[in-house]
Amino acid sequence: MYKDHEGNQFRTKGEMCDHWKITHSRFNNNLKKGMTLEEALTAPKMSPSQAGKLGRDASGWGRGNEILIGNKEKNHASNSSK
Repeated sequence: MYKDHEGNQFRTKGEMCDHWKITHSRFNNNLKKGMTLEEALTAPKMSPSQAGKLGRDASGWGRGNEILIGNKEKNHASNSSK
């Protein structure tokens, strides 16, 4: 028997995930990230553009138009217009 943060009881974890409209794998991943039961069931899903922005910000891409070529820095915006 599984119980959610509101006290609802479910026969399986899958039934609980279906009730909260979340995939079983996403629920498990949320728990592995250290989320509480409530957070794991109710955390909003990121849109693809939000996920992409998060990845770009973490990687350093998208922090301006500079590109490093060898030891020289070039401004990509000014080169693309020539």
